[in-house]
Amino acid sequence: MTTRFVYPYNSMQKYLRNAYRVLMTRARQGFIIDIPHGNVQN
Repeated sequence: MTTRFVYPYNSMQKYLRNAYRVLMTRARQGFIIDIPHGNVQN
């Protein structure tokens, strides 16, 4: 029996993954990135 890992991405996970990718791309290009403190209610 072989086991294959399945990535169970929902729409929020896809959004967060893409947002992270965009931030890293901009950081490599020399942009200054300011990430404010989060709010528990958001």
